[in-house]
Amino acid sequence: MVCDRGVTQSGRCLQGDGVPSAAAGSAFSGVATQPSLFDTPRSKGPSVEDIDWDQAERIGMGGYATVFTVAPNYVAKVGDILPRETAFQRWGAEKGYGLPVADYQEAVVVPDRISRECCPVHGPRRCIVLDDDCRCGESLDVLVMPRAAPLDPALARSERAEAFQQRVADEAFDDEQGLLDLPPLT
Repeated sequence: MVCDRGVTQSGRCLQGDGVPSAAAGSAFSGVATQPSLFDTPRSKGPSVEDIDWDQAERIGMGGYATVFTVAPNYVAKVGDILPRETAFQRWGAEKGYGLPVADYQEAVVVPDRISRECCPVHGPRRCIVLDDDCRCGESLDVLVMPRAAPLDPALARSERAEAFQQRVADEAFDDEQGLLDLPPLT
């Protein structure tokens, strides 16, 4: 999963200069600061509070979260998102390997429709998740980031992609701001 500009955690290729920008004239403009990987600074893009959940459209899902389009060129990953995952994504963005985090909040009260779409029992994830804990009506973690361009499937299976993945893994374990400094999973 690689392209010349890097990939997101989900294996998507970065666009253009590596960071898709918000649409021209967008009302979303944050201040880019990153004092620590574990803080939740804003980069350009919408905040969790800015999301109009009535307009959110589901575009993908995985084992722990569902992805919604929430603003022009921005998505929200909603579900079980550990601070460790967010820190690793920030680390990857700093290295040019992935997309930045525009905002992240834990335990967000989301509308019933959103929590149901994220539920591993009643939502569409039930087809891919072996979990019998209903999440309907529960608060969920939300990570907002730029939307990535699709990755060519042939490139994703290439030796070049494998080499890129190995380089990222090696740096993550060697870099003093990488995985070695992340808090342990609990």
